[in-house]
Amino acid sequence: MCQINANEVWCEHALAGDKACPHYWHETPIITLWDETSIVVCDYWWRMRVLEKRPIEYHECIDFEVLMGMVEQSCQECDERLNPPCTTGWCGKLKEAWDNDHSKPEGQGGDWEEEGEESDCCAELKTNVFCALLSIRFVQNNKMALAVPGIFLANSGVLPAYRETLPYTNYVKWYEDVHIPDWMGAKEGAITSAWRYQSLDPTSSLPFLVAYKYPDIGAMSAPEFRAVTLSHPSLPEGGPVSKFITITATSGPHNETWRSGSTGDDRGPLLVTETIELGSSSETASFHNWYTSTYITELSLIWGWRRTSRFSVGGTRWLALHEFEEYAFEEGTTKIPGLLGKSDATKNIEKSAEKVELALWKLVRVYGDKNAAWGLPGTDGIL
Repeated sequence: MCQINANEVWCEHALAGDKACPHYWHETPIITLWDETSIVVCDYWWRMRVLEKRPIEYHECIDFEVLMGMVEQSCQECDERLNPPCTTGWCGKLKEAWDNDHSKPEGQGGDWEEEGEESDCCAELKTNVFCALLSIRFVQNNKMALAVPGIFLANSGVLPAYRETLPYTNYVKWYEDVHIPDWMGAKEGAITSAWRYQSLDPTSSLPFLVAYKYPDIGAMSAPEFRAVTLSHPSLPEGGPVSKFITITATSGPHNETWRSGSTGDDRGPLLVTETIELGSSSETASFHNWYTSTYITELSLIWGWRRTSRFSVGGTRWLALHEFEEYAFEEGTTKIPGLLGKSDATKNIEKSAEKVELALWKLVRVYGDKNAAWGLPGTDGIL
């Protein structure tokens, strides 16, 4: 069993959904701010969306000194952007609030009101980091964990030797009408949505794709899913279906989502799946920097781009789902040969990566909440 220090909140066992771990808790804290605004905050959200502006390794535990270092660095960067610089000195106020264990500022703003010029970015950061401090203290004091949303992606096809025994159309009917409903209904509330896609590559050996949204990726380990039957009267010999098919499965927590400012909540009719595996964990920081500073901008400039969602799917592997309008690619396009950006930085990433795989899909059917966001509400980056 893992150990955890007084100033830490998470450990890798808890984040992997190990319910035997003493640090794994279920409830999602909802923080009510002094202005009576209720929001859901968590370490995953503020570190990724507010302070670092990128995904991070989920097994990293929170330490207050690390937090304050990040806050001070952010404030310095804010100062460098401003002319004249920000003079509010709110970093010290954050530490004072923590040291005194204040649950809220005194009064409507109270001691947080400072003289000096404060930029909009600094004001927003101040509010978000204060929420972060509340969140950490809430988790430590109440022993409640935060649900980390994630994805389960199943990609399958009928084995060549059984394509006459189990025609693809029969396989699709069983999967769509029997298996997906069974899987979604195995554990109440564990899955909110599923999106079924069909490969546009006629030569693909794995043309069937389904993406499940788990509000808490830890629920994937529930025994109810292992109990879902793979046999059915509609299958040859009654099944199990595993005898006739090949399947690959990918799962992991949601990192971040960007979307076009003109995009609604509905899914794009075309999907590009992108898996990038780095050669070494030492490349992770530069990889995230390239993704957030260069690649997402390149994607946003492609006509028809709607949304990109990223997931950490093990080790140095990262999955991205790029959603597009129906006519975003030339008619007849069936394959995506490489990364969708053309900059030198993107080409360098593609050359240095251990593996880069992309595939093109069309949306066929939706189950459950068709507009469910992959991440926590209100955390999408808008371009």
